[in-house]
Amino acid sequence: MDNIITMKEGNTFKMVLDNEQPLTKPGGFGILEDVPNVEFARNDMAIKSNWKVDCGKVVTYRVKQGVELNVPSGPIGPQIDLKTDKYLPGNSSITQLDLFNGLGNVDRNNYIEYVPSSLRKLN
Repeated sequence: MDNIITMKEGNTFKMVLDNEQPLTKPGGFGILEDVPNVEFARNDMAIKSNWKVDCGKVVTYRVKQGVELNVPSGPIGPQIDLKTDKYLPGNSSITQLDLFNGLGNVDRNNYIEYVPSSLRKLN
């Protein structure tokens, strides 16, 4: 991902979480577009089963006040899910955000916060 975009305070993005994944334990990747269902998360976002077991929910996070993140971004390429023996095509029209790239082992909650009432179950 060669394209760097700056996510500034108040900017929002979507993130897929497992049903058992707490809102306070966000992953490292997000997208700007909506996530309509689990099939989209698996195929268009190319989320492998060893990364997310069930892709059970989507939430919106926002960049915290006073924070600026320089985020590598780019199209979502294909993945091979060896565990399920499936080809996940990805979607080059979706912009993937590698949110914490280069920051090391940080508390992601220092940078982003859950947007209240944005939690939605995926089918």
